[in-house]
Amino acid sequence: WCKPRYVKYDTGTHPSAFNTYQERRHFACHELGHTLGLFHRNSGYCLDVSGVSYTLSPHNQNHLSDLYG
Repeated sequence: WCKPRYVKYDTGTHPSAFNTYQERRHFACHELGHTLGLFHRNSGYCLDVSGVSYTLSPHNQNHLSDLYG
């Protein structure tokens, strides 16, 4: 029922974004969010391009619940 998706972590594009464990967690959350169908949000959570959070916003959590139950 679902098309396969692939995530590639291209650390060569922005190498300074992977200096810390928190930054790597943010990047993983961010890219997996896109894989699941989420878009950028200026919310301070992991889909925010300028943050280092590694949690989903309540909005995105609800969106995933609506999409995948």
